[in-house]
Amino acid sequence: MSNFLASIIVSFTFIISFQAQEVDFTKTNEESISVVLDRCKNFVYNPLLLSQDCILSLDRYFLDKPIWEYAQLDIPRKDYGHRTTYSSFNKRSAYLKYSASDYSLQRIPLWRDIFDGNISERHELVKSVFQIEHCKKLAGGNEKINPNISDLCEAEELYKYATYLDSCLTGIQRAFQIGILPRDNVQFGNGIDVLTSVSVVDEFDLGVNEWIDSNLNIVWLLNTCRYFPTQAFDTNLKIVEFGSDGELSNTIERYKVGYDAALNIAAVSGHEWALYSILPGISFSVQKKGKRFWESLYEINPVLVHRHFSGHHFAQVFTKEESTWHSIKAYFLTIKSSPKLYLNYSDYMFHEFRKVVDVNYLENLLDIPGLLTHTEMFAYESTVDDKLVFPWIDITND
Repeated sequence: MSNFLASIIVSFTFIISFQAQEVDFTKTNEESISVVLDRCKNFVYNPLLLSQDCILSLDRYFLDKPIWEYAQLDIPRKDYGHRTTYSSFNKRSAYLKYSASDYSLQRIPLWRDIFDGNISERHELVKSVFQIEHCKKLAGGNEKINPNISDLCEAEELYKYATYLDSCLTGIQRAFQIGILPRDNVQFGNGIDVLTSVSVVDEFDLGVNEWIDSNLNIVWLLNTCRYFPTQAFDTNLKIVEFGSDGELSNTIERYKVGYDAALNIAAVSGHEWALYSILPGISFSVQKKGKRFWESLYEINPVLVHRHFSGHHFAQVFTKEESTWHSIKAYFLTIKSSPKLYLNYSDYMFHEFRKVVDVNYLENLLDIPGLLTHTEMFAYESTVDDKLVFPWIDITND
């Protein structure tokens, strides 16, 4: 077991055994970042010994913020640039970043949806759902989406449970990565200095407020996650007590089993947040189950499918040309559903995929003299439709 993993497990054990302070999850008055820093500045830093004023201020600051804003964290390097880290379990944003297409949903998950004080009750509910055979068989994902079983399988509760696990373990991991928690678990630093240490932030244009906001989120998670369940699941979705098998190195993996099962069941049950959170498998020809999932997702949300097909996750499935056709189609559908979103294709590609589109390549594909506005490009939509390639069309039905 690596020293880093050992540090996470030791701190994790300390966190869940610490006496938790009650949190009022009904508060909705959002704090400014300056107010939070002011109320959290007068402590010698231990992320588990925050003042009550600091805790309440952090609650008000974060509870109404979208969870997806914290799916990735850019950590500045001392030598050059920065490195991007992602959630411990959920790798969707590593392949398809959260963008305006996701935030256009009528309802998006906020921190208060996850940290609502009900994790103990939710854990018991998840245990019960995992014993329902019809739900349990969906734990591997890649089944046809069936919203009719959403209530039976408690889809939203499973999503919240999975996101709670991922958020808490990600918070602990990031606390080590940026130095809020020392890896040797011997001593803590002066927290406010760590939080506002921005000597290398400006140089790489990460944004001072964004950097402080990310650090405060980690501190808040370390405090709020004291309610973390001490039971995990084995591969048969049976309960495993924390550390009961004598292999602490397996502890994180045990929680990932529960995370994967809960999120997959929620997604196959058609829960919108889960469908926007998973990174579906790319197998089509080997597993006909994959075909059933992707075809049903395409019926429900074609934009999301085209976005996945345009992203890094499918780089080995599609050629550059095929991927570009899917990105153009995603662009057309996005503009149609959000006509006030004035993005040309180049801007869309940057916001969606963090890459500047090769304008010359696009011009050659469409055989047009120049990159057109999104209104002018609609004339080429039928051409795009003719060029789309779907992996599942070569799979025969039994």
